[in-house]
Amino acid sequence: MIEFALAAALMAQDYSEPDFSHEEGLPWCDQLEANDRHEDCALQPTDGRELMAVFTFTDGEWAQDGRLEVNSFEGRLLQAFDFETESFFYPSLEDINGDGREDILVPLITGNVNTEYAIFMGHDEGFLTDPFQTNGHTIEPAPHGMFVVHSRSSAAEYGADFYAFEDGTVNSVASVSISYVNAGDGEGPECSLVHGGEDLGEDFYCRAVMTE
Repeated sequence: MIEFALAAALMAQDYSEPDFSHEEGLPWCDQLEANDRHEDCALQPTDGRELMAVFTFTDGEWAQDGRLEVNSFEGRLLQAFDFETESFFYPSLEDINGDGREDILVPLITGNVNTEYAIFMGHDEGFLTDPFQTNGHTIEPAPHGMFVVHSRSSAAEYGADFYAFEDGTVNSVASVSISYVNAGDGEGPECSLVHGGEDLGEDFYCRAVMTE
């Protein structure tokens, strides 16, 4: 298992003369089946931004070395990032905070339940240069323009972390803990606020993750 810091070290680089020859004939990442060895693939936002995200993979000493290149339709390389991955999942495009701009989710390490992600938040011109790192099994929009990362710590205990993407920065807003340890006799799980959340309160954040 590669160290967390190594797996999450993604480096932004500046290139002026991109090579687009490898794009021809690439499959879409979201149409490939999960495997321990990735195929090169591409993703294209469907939100109107004229961008193409291209992923190439090579075998490293302990994991696969990956490269993400974000290109404009005019043939200009906007961003490039290098990463290492032990996850068998492919990168994906999802609008995780509901702002109308899809974000790039790059799985780095996959465990029994949770996956370590590097997330490049989308904005009008492209994607955030510095990736946001998180660990969980489900990432989805939450009320008030936030997004929530669901994670599991044991068979009976879960967590949910709320974040807001504002002014080019991802900020932690609140965290709740959900426990089924004492659930039974028709009673549901217990939910409690463990970090932040003073703005809207425990009831709000617990309802946001416990209501279908």
